[in-house]
Amino acid sequence: MTTDGTQRQGAMSVHLSSRDVTRSIAFYTEALGFRCTASYPEQGPPVWASLELDGQKVMVASPMSEGSGTGEWAEFHRRNQLDFDATPCGGVLVYLEVPDIDAFHARVVERGVTTAGDPVTQFYGIRDLPLRDPDGHRLVFYSTTGFAHGGP
Repeated sequence: MTTDGTQRQGAMSVHLSSRDVTRSIAFYTEALGFRCTASYPEQGPPVWASLELDGQKVMVASPMSEGSGTGEWAEFHRRNQLDFDATPCGGVLVYLEVPDIDAFHARVVERGVTTAGDPVTQFYGIRDLPLRDPDGHRLVFYSTTGFAHGGP
């Protein structure tokens, strides 16, 4: 929260469209260990939520309808809805850092999450684990390992 009582999203927030925000909140909090810091509306099924994992923010929300906003914003929301309907995750990978990727992997598999395999150590200094959320968004969780071959 800021001094005036409003919630600050942080230096960077990722916004992911969701066909079922309630399902997404459950997946991110129960399976992946995020904390839900806010949702809207406060009563009834949520259409938006802000989730946090180790200071990293992810928002999930129902795609906004054509009637959302005016002018360029209305067109932006219309295109977003069409793009989401056609290819829900496009070519975006969302990287989220965790302290221990192997412990994280064990926890999420125990909670029933399907991953793309075991964590892999990459030559560029991370050990990572890809998976998809219920809407098909590609998430890559990782821990740093240091750079190989004399890198930074």
